[in-house]
Amino acid sequence: MDYVFLAAAGSVIIAITQTFLNKKEKKEKEEESVDFGMETFINEDIEVEIPKNLMPTTAWIAFAHNNELARRLLDFTFEKECTIDEGINISRTTNKAFITDNIQGWQLVFANKWIELIDDFTYDKIKSKLVELSRHLGEVQFFCSKPDRMFSMWAKATDSRIERIYVWLGDEHENLLIEGEPTEAEKKYKLVNTILPENYKEGYFDEFDLILPDYGFVYDLAKEWSISPEILFNQPDRFQQGSLGTIKF
Repeated sequence: MDYVFLAAAGSVIIAITQTFLNKKEKKEKEEESVDFGMETFINEDIEVEIPKNLMPTTAWIAFAHNNELARRLLDFTFEKECTIDEGINISRTTNKAFITDNIQGWQLVFANKWIELIDDFTYDKIKSKLVELSRHLGEVQFFCSKPDRMFSMWAKATDSRIERIYVWLGDEHENLLIEGEPTEAEKKYKLVNTILPENYKEGYFDEFDLILPDYGFVYDLAKEWSISPEILFNQPDRFQQGSLGTIKF
């Protein structure tokens, strides 16, 4: 009889344990599906929190809100409304594009195709697109970070003219392209510039105040030029809508 009792007690304990594990697994899955956790970037005097679902590689353009004109210029084919979280994630992993609604007077367009256009380190297509868009939208900005290669890029075009473009490939310790004068936001930092002949000297990279821009710097600069994507996850309603579809390049 003792054996029967022990066996029954053991069955109850196993059942309770399994129920607990099932609930724990369910809770973890629910938490994962709405994970807006932040990664903190710290570089000298800069500290930026980056939503995890903007990592590791992200590219976007920014312009003053003009929804219908922007969609027409981008030849945007609408597919559906979706949340910001869903739209950004889909645009990073497919050929879809995600256009935000009006966020503090700005609109952002996320598309994996922006990244493809710079994977071979040619920038003419990006520059042409920015010039074309700025002809109608005024100022258009482009940002890209690829932490796997420590690649950082930003550019700005206004009224059909490229005002500024900066490209840094960290794993080669080389600037691939720099055009235009630094903006006021950039002048606050001593950005690495390997294109200038005078910087080809021993100890250049050991200078204590030299900034080698990575993804955190890109987000910080975007915040000063217009808005940073991190703000999208700090809105009162994180599930506000944007539009998912395709654009032509």
